[in-house]
Amino acid sequence: MAKLGSDKRPAVVRVRTMPKGEQIVALCERHHWKVIVGIEPNQPEDLSDIDLLLRGPVAAPRHLGRRPGSAAMIIALAGVARSSRTAVQPLERMEAQSLDHANRGT
Repeated sequence: MAKLGSDKRPAVVRVRTMPKGEQIVALCERHHWKVIVGIEPNQPEDLSDIDLLLRGPVAAPRHLGRRPGSAAMIIALAGVARSSRTAVQPLERMEAQSLDHANRGT
């Protein structure tokens, strides 16, 4: 899609008075934006395209995806940080269970 304010996609605004339309045209000329201004006294003003242009480009939302192993690292660090023995017991139980399972097979 073409950039807003370009030749292929000019900003479209609606104003009620000629002086306001001239102000919008002057603003757009200063910024080198293309604009179509409609002067319609009986309609509500619509300056949404100009608002978008004045705010600048919207940054794409950053992908905050999980890195592989990050949850395991956080859990491990939380277990180390705790001073109680209960934080380590589930891991010891899992190791013991896996050893029991491995011994049963041989």
